[in-house]
Amino acid sequence: MKHISKRPLAVVLTTTLMGCANESPTTSPESGALNQPMVYQHVESALVASHVTKPKGGNQIDTTKTTVPTKLTVAKPSNVMAQKPSAQTTKGVTVDATQSQRTTTKAYEVFDNETYEQVLTRWLDREGYAPFYKALNKNSTKVLKQKVGTSSVSYNTFDKATKQLLEQAKLNAWEMDWLSESAKVELGFRLLLDHESKTATLIGNPPSIKITGGKKVTAKKFHSAYAGETYETVLYRWLAQEGYVRVGKLLDEDETKVLKQTISSSQDFYGNFAAATTELMDAALLAARQNEKNERQGWISDEGKEGLQLYLRLNDLKKEAVLTSSKQPTYMFMVTSGSLKDNFLRLTDAYGWKATENQYLTQDYKVTFGYPIVTEQGNIKKALEILLADFPKLAGGIVPSTRTTYVFAEE
Repeated sequence: MKHISKRPLAVVLTTTLMGCANESPTTSPESGALNQPMVYQHVESALVASHVTKPKGGNQIDTTKTTVPTKLTVAKPSNVMAQKPSAQTTKGVTVDATQSQRTTTKAYEVFDNETYEQVLTRWLDREGYAPFYKALNKNSTKVLKQKVGTSSVSYNTFDKATKQLLEQAKLNAWEMDWLSESAKVELGFRLLLDHESKTATLIGNPPSIKITGGKKVTAKKFHSAYAGETYETVLYRWLAQEGYVRVGKLLDEDETKVLKQTISSSQDFYGNFAAATTELMDAALLAARQNEKNERQGWISDEGKEGLQLYLRLNDLKKEAVLTSSKQPTYMFMVTSGSLKDNFLRLTDAYGWKATENQYLTQDYKVTFGYPIVTEQGNIKKALEILLADFPKLAGGIVPSTRTTYVFAEE
């Protein structure tokens, strides 16, 4: 089944955190106080632990910035001439395989007038890989439709042969005038091979879907999605089955709609966890783009459909996962049930800032249950807004010059 994902070179990402309004509250120049705490609704989930180990302050914090804007504009790269990579140093092409990699050297043939896609499909079929999934953008798809040229034979292991084939496709694309210089630099492929379940997934670069982190494990035979479930529900269930006990999300409005779509019929996704989640999210994006409705009917605009993207970031050490539409690095802090003041002090420390009990200038309140706070890395202002959102009489402030935070009661 062929999935084609489109992404523009320049997009504007508006991050909306779990139903929050996406406008940044104003900050007083004199005090740094957050004047308009955002309304935040958190939902208790079986995937959220009520107690976690206190994070080490500053380990994952960008200390060069005190705030991160809610709107991030990714500018289109300038049309400067880039140097064509050599065949020996081609970057952006990887073949990731499970531990039981093939080491047998075989002959791999290329025939006249075949496209790179046809050659790769034929090789995978000969090795018994079925099904073969694709998550490709427009440029990656077009590159694979190129003719390979004259017939040839190479002797190599399967993993290395497929890597060389994709590298050659990328090198040939540099000769094409329909591909901009910036697109040539970004172009790449990632082939996920699961030798246990005999499945393969080809992802184009830049991808509309990206999964980072996560260790290579022996594949499971399949993951199931049931009719009536949303894509988000399926993803959360799969993450729980894989042992991820804390899951947070930082999604803009369009990607939130994508994951809230309902699956019409039950289906199985074969392959390891990375391959299955890649195909699931790609199916969600494809369904969103094929929906004929637009923003006037309460759906996503045509421009918004082209800019859709999802990132799943896995931390196997902490068994945490973050689902986001932001290209920025993210950080997740776990609020625990109990004292609001204690959570304020822990959050400040985790983001690499300073606060003592004297900076908590009001009475303590009880936090009923734990939940995750996900922000762009280092954005303590946003984190404070979310922490205090359930307490409308309270506000938070920051003093960037001393990297100090405080909480006070508004009149």
